[in-house]
Amino acid sequence: VAAGAARLLNSNASITLENSNVILTTQIYPQTANENVTVQAKINSDRWTNIASVQTQANGRFVFTWAPTSDGEIAVQASWVGNRQYNGATSAQANIIILPIFLVALILCLMSTLLLLALVFFKTRRKNPDLKYRA
Repeated sequence: VAAGAARLLNSNASITLENSNVILTTQIYPQTANENVTVQAKINSDRWTNIASVQTQANGRFVFTWAPTSDGEIAVQASWVGNRQYNGATSAQANIIILPIFLVALILCLMSTLLLLALVFFKTRRKNPDLKYRA
């Protein structure tokens, strides 16, 4: 039985909002179609959890779209058990930071408030009086 390999699992985002789609891709070698690849996630350094089983395309590649519902740091990896000719392999992990929606909304509100306060400050401050009218 020859050695198989799985390339690094790639993600379309390293930082995203919770419930936003993350696209995961990887490829197994040899390039074999219809092989089952298990996608796993480790949320906030917890244990690995299977999140999907995906079949490879003709070139050994797969694409999986996932919308994480938890915020925090998530590590993802892909595992292939192999077949009669090749041993399985596990990809290196990809790390994704999932931001909670309320945190992003809070930051946007604070930035808007600061911008509004700066605008009010500059519109209402008095200009220096003209020096020629002083006694």
